[in-house]
Amino acid sequence: MAEYYNVTTNLGDAEIANAIATNTKLNITHIAFGDGNGSVPTPSKSRTSLVREVHRQTVTKYERHPTNANWIIIETIIPSSVGGFWVREMGIIANGKLISHGSHAPFEKVADPSGVSEYRLRFTQNVTDGSVVEITLDESLIYASQAWVEENFIKRSEIVDNLTTDDADKVASAAQVKILNDDKANKTTTLTAGNGLSGGGTLEINRTLTLGTPSKITGSTTNSVTATSHTHEIDNASTSVAGVVKLNNTLTSTSTTEAATAAQIKVLNDQMFGVGQTYKNITIVSGTTYTNTSPKLIFILVTLDSTASWKTFSAKVDEHSVGAMTVNNNYSQGSTIPIPIPSGSDYSFVFSGSGITFKVLS
Repeated sequence: MAEYYNVTTNLGDAEIANAIATNTKLNITHIAFGDGNGSVPTPSKSRTSLVREVHRQTVTKYERHPTNANWIIIETIIPSSVGGFWVREMGIIANGKLISHGSHAPFEKVADPSGVSEYRLRFTQNVTDGSVVEITLDESLIYASQAWVEENFIKRSEIVDNLTTDDADKVASAAQVKILNDDKANKTTTLTAGNGLSGGGTLEINRTLTLGTPSKITGSTTNSVTATSHTHEIDNASTSVAGVVKLNNTLTSTSTTEAATAAQIKVLNDQMFGVGQTYKNITIVSGTTYTNTSPKLIFILVTLDSTASWKTFSAKVDEHSVGAMTVNNNYSQGSTIPIPIPSGSDYSFVFSGSGITFKVLS
């Protein structure tokens, strides 16, 4: 059961039964309020009065429940000027008797002559037959209660006198609405599409301005517009200016305004000395001519062992002598001579004796 509720009293049940039996009306006139003598009482059917009544207020509004004929909705308003007590219980007064007793969330009603502490109570009461109920209303409180004003009128403080507040729950002042009306565009105003645009027309309906398809931008285009299109000027790239750049797919150009293609950069990388190359032992036959068929420079490392029996050694690249020595050159044991061989070059070695080994970086 809800924490706060109301029940018909035994007196109330009897009064309702009598009204049904005698075809008379149960005259509800007041709502009684009590302070429960300091605590919220449990509603009781046996009560004939409140635990301690502190105020009695005439009913200000009554209506049948829209979906249940045996329920009545009762409303009363305690004026702002009445107060100085707590409300913890309430009851309906009909035919001068307490016909219902209910609990109420603790509420302090203060008296305020300024009119800002009016208290409105609206609740539903279940009766055996709603048609036997007759309500005596206090018309002095019906026509302009604070609750009715809050539901039907806008407070002056809620009127916004600017055009910048974004609040869907407030209204703008008439002065601001007049500004909007004075500044609004006339529906006969014509929106004309300029060069490069299409569409337009009067503002009496929605209009669309469409941007013409732009022309292709190249290194020679200029900033220009036509009736249906437009184009832009763009700088050509250089060593000092960012812009469009032409690709060059050769390795012979000296241009400073063109860029090499990735394919040519790969060619350079593939030809770079040391990339993808490793040292390998090779066998060289004295007096035999060999050719570097690799696209890269290679190195042949000749190791001369001074403790071995070699006597003489010489090397040629493309018939150019690149080294010659005999045992009398006093090379230390393990000395190594690097011989560079360009791509496509022929090379040969002439030597006698033993203790000479060869490695190639290719």
